[in-house]
Amino acid sequence: MKTKADWREIGFDQGVLAGNADMYAACDFGSHENNLAQGHALLGGEYALVTSKYRDFPDHDCCAAWMAGVIEGSTSVGARMGYTTGTPDLASGIEGAMQLHLMIVRDTRPASATN
Repeated sequence: MKTKADWREIGFDQGVLAGNADMYAACDFGSHENNLAQGHALLGGEYALVTSKYRDFPDHDCCAAWMAGVIEGSTSVGARMGYTTGTPDLASGIEGAMQLHLMIVRDTRPASATN
């Protein structure tokens, strides 16, 4: 069984990938239109989407460790979490099951910024 540290590392790796990804997301959300469209509109369609099923985690602490890892990974490459939401996990067949969605964005540095 994966530990909180394992989930944090998995999330960190996913955050780094998302932070380095092209930030142009498709807007076909299928049955989750209402849940994801608000974030899509807020971020102008420029984000990388990281998704996981809540039922993949043995407990809430491991889920929180994964989310923290994604945020830390994305910030380590100059990105950040711009929006998060959950949607029903319809494919699972389990009533009340959820999917977690983190929208990772990369802000443009001001032209006056120096290193």
